[in-house]
Amino acid sequence: MESTARLNADLEEVEKRLNEMCQNVIKATINKQKEDIVKELEQQSKNLQEITNSPIIKINVGGKKFTTTLATLTSRPESKLAKMFTGALPIAKDDKDVYFIDRNGEYFTYVLDYLREKVLLVPSDAFLTKKVREEIEFFELKPEVTTSTWSWDPKKQAGISMTNNNMTITKTGGAGCGITYGQQLFESGIHRWKVNITHVNNHYWICAGLFDETVCPFSAGFNYANSWSFSSYGESHKMTGTGPGIMLSDGDVYEMEYDVDSGKFDLTVPKKGVKLTAIAKGSKMRAFAYVWTVGDSLTLSFD
Repeated sequence: MESTARLNADLEEVEKRLNEMCQNVIKATINKQKEDIVKELEQQSKNLQEITNSPIIKINVGGKKFTTTLATLTSRPESKLAKMFTGALPIAKDDKDVYFIDRNGEYFTYVLDYLREKVLLVPSDAFLTKKVREEIEFFELKPEVTTSTWSWDPKKQAGISMTNNNMTITKTGGAGCGITYGQQLFESGIHRWKVNITHVNNHYWICAGLFDETVCPFSAGFNYANSWSFSSYGESHKMTGTGPGIMLSDGDVYEMEYDVDSGKFDLTVPKKGVKLTAIAKGSKMRAFAYVWTVGDSLTLSFD
């Protein structure tokens, strides 16, 4: 009995010491974590102070040197680049105490120009265009989607009637083109709009998309073959992807997105699986809609 009691006492003592050791380890770990957090915050504060005190910033991007301003680098607060230069994200320095970003400096030139000019000017070379867009996405600088809405232009329409605050067009009479242009001139940013097919007579003939007004002037008639568009008869113009041969009908909806800076234009009709894309550029870019048969009707809408 005495040996059993002594054994129990020894076990209790061992358990007590183990608990104390565990508590000490936990406390040490917590203290170390606190110290690491404090050091990181102090370093971020130091970096931010250095940046704030130096409105002219020198950067080494993949070995290529740039000089710019703090205002330029932080002009898009939500971007990764802005976060690097406001202390929200860490940024390294090279052996000459210059801020270092491990990306390709050749493409960073376009990133800086985009921040300065607010317009993304991409090179004509397809490979370079792809690489520049990758850098824009890496730095989280994708152009913002505009929230503006617009209607069809009552001053630029022929052979149609307009209702629903100029959002709906209907072919009213005669054979041939019934057309209208969008009032919105696409000059910058990303634009999204929809065209709902209210009625189309036996798939023939409705068309919607994007065009350059200098190439297709209203006064000289409209050549849809020079537009970036898709028709209800399954015809694609200057676009590639899934779509040619797919007929559209009542209730189908064109969904379109145009990134003015890069020129990327996407046209889809989700219900029918149409997915088309193109690089569309011009000096006066607008949306358009085209109806042919009396009674055919389209309605413009926005999310």
